[in-house]
Parts: sequence; C-alpha cells; structure tokens
Amino acid sequence: MKFNRLAKELELPVNELAEKVKDIIPNANGGTEVDEQQEQKIRARIASNGKARSPQPTADGNSANAAFETEALSNTELGIAALDGMLTEYSYRLQGLGVAHQWIKSYEDSGEYPDDPDAAKRVEAIGLLRSLNIPYQAPHPALKTSGSNGRELSLPASVRAILGNVFPNELAGIEREALVEKPATNRPQLSGS
Repeated sequence: MKFNRLAKELELPVNELAEKVKDIIPNANGGTEVDEQQEQKIRARIASNGKARSPQPTADGNSANAAFETEALSNTELGIAALDGMLTEYSYRLQGLGVAHQWIKSYEDSGEYPDDPDAAKRVEAIGLLRSLNIPYQAPHPALKTSGSNGRELSLPASVRAILGNVFPNELAGIEREALVEKPATNRPQLSGS
C-alpha cells in the first residue's frame, strides 16, 4: 500500500502522518511503499493516540486561538487499538522466536554462537539447560526487561541454582562480558525436546 493511500484512510495529511510515524518509516512521503507490518504499527499508533479534530470556533466565532481538541474514543475504537497492539506484540514475539531458533540451530549444528555477545550468553545457558533434558514449554515472554543495561544476563534464581550446581565453570563463563571462544568439542550439545 502507498503511504498517501494510508494517510487518506486515516484522514490525516501525508506530512502529519509522516511526522507521527517517522520511527516506523523514516523519510516517508506519499509514494513510499508501506508493508503489512508497518501498516499495522501505524494504524495501532494512530488509533491509540486518538483522532485530532479541527479547532472549533469560540462563542464569539473566533477560531484563531482555539486549541486542538481530541475526541474521546469509543469502546470499540479502544478495543480495536488494543487488539492491534496485541497483534503487533505477537508479530514481534514470532519474529523473535524465529531468530532465537536460528541461533540455537546454528549452535547445535556447528557450535557457532550468535555474533551478539548477549545472545551468545543466552544460547549457552539454554544449551546447558537442554543438555540436562529439562522439559521446556514456551512461556509468554515479555519483550522488555526492567533494569537491564543490555550487557548483563539476569538468570532466574532457579536456573542459576541448577547451572551453578551442575555447570559452575560454564555459568561463570556465561557471566563473563562476552563469549568469544568456540565451544569445546566435549561441550554439551542442544537436544530437541
């Protein structure tokens, strides 16, 4: 879909919509092609921000200093916005799971860690847990972790206890700043469950 068509459907000028979604589609203009995922994000954002309404004239008929007012959203509009947000969240989770499974498969097949040191630490921890044949059922993960600076691996206490008892040296290695060496040939391999 073209950006100008989306702006028309959302009843916004192209330049105003472009400004509101510049983090989703940088430098958007009327001819910019919008994919389905971008469209969902844009619709969710516009729905969650409410619809701006033109200034209404004051009692004396002067609208020059009137402020923009926001219409209250109906329950249906709020519900649809929430559902759009949920669909976007599911999309992120599915995309993230795909990437995570690729990293794990690469580690299983060739012993290669992901390039990102934080991802490498997590793949190593999961490899150790899976080598213990602990059953895994996918949780409903949160996308953001509070208090994380992006360089720390915050393992849940039960996981830390298991790894500390069974793999103390490997746990210490995971907690290093980065995993740079390739795993030794005797390192536990991931097993499907």
